[in-house]
Amino acid sequence: MNVDNFQKLLEPTTDFALSRTVSSSLGEELNRRFSPDSEIFNAIEAACHEAILAAGGVHRVQKGGASDGSLNRVKRLQYLASM
Repeated sequence: MNVDNFQKLLEPTTDFALSRTVSSSLGEELNRRFSPDSEIFNAIEAACHEAILAAGGVHRVQKGGASDGSLNRVKRLQYLASM
């Protein structure tokens, strides 16, 4: 899966999170809407595992990113998840 397709796969989760205020209830709502049993969670997880295998298990960081700011959505979610 290429970066553009991966970003499209993430859009429902990133769009939802970006439209909310950061709070403890945001995490709860994300867990309800995108639970590990959900189709979207499983699709994202599968895409991540495929990318790791394709990279030979090596973590690679893409420099630059999309000019539309969509990569920034991913970075913001990563930040939120680390809180």
